[in-house]
Amino acid sequence: MADTSAATDKAADTTATTDKVADTTATTDKVADTTATTDKVADTAATTDKAADTAATTDKVADTAAATDKVANVTAATNKAVDTTATTDKVADTTATTSEKSKSIKQVDGKTYFIGDDGQPKKNFTAIVDGQVLYFDKDTGALTSNSSQYTDGLVNIGNEHNAAYSLSSDSFTQVDGYLTANSWYRPKDILKNGTTWTAATANDFRPLLMSWWPDKDTQVSYLKYMQSAGLLSDDVALSNNDSMNSLTDTAMTVQKNIEEKIGLLGSTDWLKADMNQMVDSQSNWNISSESKGTDHLQGGALLYVNSDLTPNANSDYRLLNRTPTNQKGQITTNGNQGGYEMLLANDVDNSNPIVQAEQLNWLYYMMNIGSIAQNDPTANFDGYRVDAVDNVNADLLQIAGDYFKAAYGTNQSDANANNHISILEDWDNNDPAYVKAQGNNQLTMDFPMHLALKYSLNMPSSARSGLEPAISTSLVNRAADATENEAQPNYSFIRAHDSEVQTVIAQIIKDKINPSSDGLTVSTDEIAKAFEIYNADELKADKEYTAYNIPSSYALMLTNKDTIPRVYYGDLFTDDGQYMSAKSPYYDALTSLLQSRVKYVSGGQSMCSYTENPDRFISRA
Repeated sequence: MADTSAATDKAADTTATTDKVADTTATTDKVADTTATTDKVADTAATTDKAADTAATTDKVADTAAATDKVANVTAATNKAVDTTATTDKVADTTATTSEKSKSIKQVDGKTYFIGDDGQPKKNFTAIVDGQVLYFDKDTGALTSNSSQYTDGLVNIGNEHNAAYSLSSDSFTQVDGYLTANSWYRPKDILKNGTTWTAATANDFRPLLMSWWPDKDTQVSYLKYMQSAGLLSDDVALSNNDSMNSLTDTAMTVQKNIEEKIGLLGSTDWLKADMNQMVDSQSNWNISSESKGTDHLQGGALLYVNSDLTPNANSDYRLLNRTPTNQKGQITTNGNQGGYEMLLANDVDNSNPIVQAEQLNWLYYMMNIGSIAQNDPTANFDGYRVDAVDNVNADLLQIAGDYFKAAYGTNQSDANANNHISILEDWDNNDPAYVKAQGNNQLTMDFPMHLALKYSLNMPSSARSGLEPAISTSLVNRAADATENEAQPNYSFIRAHDSEVQTVIAQIIKDKINPSSDGLTVSTDEIAKAFEIYNADELKADKEYTAYNIPSSYALMLTNKDTIPRVYYGDLFTDDGQYMSAKSPYYDALTSLLQSRVKYVSGGQSMCSYTENPDRFISRA
């Protein structure tokens, strides 16, 4: 990788360096760690070790959310194709099918609910209890339908012509063995040209929702949609209060008109388009029936739970919030556990030994990627950065630390430890003590120093604190620091891609570009426009969004003793555009400071603020 400044040589030299990094884009979550970050402990030069980001929260997780229209319908309509009865769904925790579930039926204030294992009513839920189909409302969870219309399934459709030709899988279109709302099937007969029942051929497939519906609401919605498509007269009134016989007769009229149009056009392509649009418009199969929130970038997360309906998928290791603060699960009060499990992704069960073993495999691969992929040991990584420490099982930190001890002997000498530095994104105030108790296998974050620099220098003048916090509110008390090897190994930083940058871009998008956006789920065009505003703002004396006094902050951090300074890529080069293609306004100042740190910084350190003007000056000797 190209050097980040004219002065950044290899770590063996006494200058600041930027080692090879897995991904050099500073603005994406998938980066290895492109900031010029981690100095060797024995050296005070600011460096960026080769760091593979082992964030357990950024695993690619299959999106199993029921909001996608390809997902098996969470009602009895989503039976496996090889067995289309309404009681054999393979979908996890969405349809109850055994008589044992009758104990979950509860009467509350005169209404009937299905109470789940969590003690809460299940919503948009179909259960088959003692042979009877019960549907519970998507909004209230109250029982809304138990009509026998929907117990028969495809096997016993009232109109025998519309019954399935067979129960074999080749009579249905399916997704991984499941029927979906978009599935088509081969009926026994088709109403050819809308006039004559004719035996269906292997090519005569029709929409499943033309003949069978999981509940009355869906049938009425289907009929109203077909009415809007011109396949039912506008003067036909449709209501959920209509009798089943009336709705069945109306559906037959629609089917007659569909078959007549197929005969005229000689194709069902138009019907496929109409049916897809109809399905997409229904809350049963779109995002409107999901509990979308704002606590995750994707609007929520899917937690996998154990259920007697999914015995092959159950796990004994679904242990949530086993953070450094709560690694053994000793804290049961939410909010006091040091973090929460699913920051950016669905639950990947990272307490499971199999998942943890794969994390170790991935770490081994990344640390040896040059040797494995290109037979080039010089392309291997030196260390790693663990993202979102407070959102994964702390076992992963111990596994990574043990691996480095076994592979590199990091616990045997300072030289070995310096050659294989790894850092943690550990925000919680309890984390440094945890890391220390484990033997300081990784560098903990000096978060208090980050806050001290932010509020004393980077904020607008009206929101700044004094400079005193930079002296004492840190992992190292720098009022008088002349010791050696007593401070806890740590790193300090001014900014990062997701700290004081990503949030700033989000605010610009909400304020200037798209007021309806949350600023985090954005388009490429919105990001590009936001960076135009961001880059221009950095050049202003009176800033609206970006940080003040970046060079002053680095001057303080880069002359601090007993910390490894981490320099942010975006403070040397602009965050947008091609990698290292445009220098930031601070490039010259920061590279000079980096060179000065290597050349001049040594010995003890003492700091105090001038009482005459405590907000402006710091004295050090």
